[in-house]
Amino acid sequence: MFKKLTSIVVAIFCCQIALSNVKLPSILGDNMVLQQNSEVALWGLSAPDVEVVVKTSWNNKIYKVNANSQGEWKLWAKTPEAGGPYKISFEDGENKIELSHVLIGEVWICSGQSNMAMPMIGKKNQPILNSKSIISKAHNPNLHLFNVEQDFNTIPLKDVKGSWKLTNPETVANFSAVAYQFGEMLQEELNVPVGIIVSSWGGTPIRAWMNEKALKDFPSYKKKDDLADFRQPSVLYNAMLAPLTAYSIAGFLWYQGENDRKTSDIYEKALPAMVNQWKNDWNNENLPFYYVQIAPFHYKNDQGKEFAPLMREAQLNSAKKMKNAGMVVTSDIGSNKTIHPPDKTTVARRLANFALNKTYNKENFKVAGPEFKSFQIQKDNIIIDFKNSEGLTLKNNATHNFEIAGEDQNFYPAEARIMENKLIFHSTKVDKPVAARYGFRNYFEGNLFNDAGLPASSFRTDNWKIN
Repeated sequence: MFKKLTSIVVAIFCCQIALSNVKLPSILGDNMVLQQNSEVALWGLSAPDVEVVVKTSWNNKIYKVNANSQGEWKLWAKTPEAGGPYKISFEDGENKIELSHVLIGEVWICSGQSNMAMPMIGKKNQPILNSKSIISKAHNPNLHLFNVEQDFNTIPLKDVKGSWKLTNPETVANFSAVAYQFGEMLQEELNVPVGIIVSSWGGTPIRAWMNEKALKDFPSYKKKDDLADFRQPSVLYNAMLAPLTAYSIAGFLWYQGENDRKTSDIYEKALPAMVNQWKNDWNNENLPFYYVQIAPFHYKNDQGKEFAPLMREAQLNSAKKMKNAGMVVTSDIGSNKTIHPPDKTTVARRLANFALNKTYNKENFKVAGPEFKSFQIQKDNIIIDFKNSEGLTLKNNATHNFEIAGEDQNFYPAEARIMENKLIFHSTKVDKPVAARYGFRNYFEGNLFNDAGLPASSFRTDNWKIN
């Protein structure tokens, strides 16, 4: 009995000590990267109503804040231009935490499903292009990585699981191939420290990454009572993004959509709704959002129906509804063997180009491929006009991606040729054409480019019902 009572007393005493100690969320740790030239939040837990003292080594400034009755506290510290390493100390009168090797630079959050989650080392029968070489050369002291461990919850959480890692072959091998290479390219071009936070989960729909407020206009995304898992509305946002909303960032990357391809009409509205709510939650409506259009792929389970081109169309249309957004086209780097295209380097480069051009004002990085603008019919030809059409070209002069139809809505293969940066469709099987399409199927090999070497998205001139 005495031993049992002693154990209880010791447990209570230890609990009291634990409650009095400063505790930081996992995103605030050694090796973290803080956003430069910003008012960044520093927050955590301590004993209720105590004073927490924080000191930042880049300016030797001391900040003081009182914890509330639940022991929660938060303060804002001003960061300088990029640099480091620095230290930050936290004291509450009982204990002290000192974070070391803190860098100040540019921080990006990368989210989505399996094409964002796919590690640099690849997976069984799903290789990543040039992975061994990229991994072996991974030694960048100014690029730090944070991978949010997978978790889901029906209510918003206060913390995520994970820690900041240094760049080396071991950490890079198991880190997102797209996100790592984006970070590497950004760091090399900007010559400042870069922090990359990956919060992703394969096979997930957009509804799982939207919070309750963003979901209010989408009744079809409601929770199914018989299915309690990571695909439910809001559960990934709650566990893997909500705890990060106080962390200052430069922008978002997003690679997702395959899982929602059969409801692209809803997705076209849901993506801007999600993005707007994320920006509100990070309290910055100007945050950039750059995302990847789903790549061409043979979807065997679609039973011959063409859902993917409708999703690519929806993703293209979504960009026009969002502020500071840009979409990477991947029509030329899909795979007919895997939904996870091996070439993650080109995806990362095109995302990095968007950031460098649009966010960091480096205009020499080109981002826009040919984009369908308008069409006209001249006799038995359809002539397509594009935005960003300078140097319009057909790779290998192949024309197998082009189709043309008359009023009967039956499409036939068309010949395509370029004249004065316009694309001319023609087929001897269609005397009076009314509509044209390019690459408008689940899988195709994109072959229409401009002089920046950037591909055109699949497109159509009609709005006829498909499937």
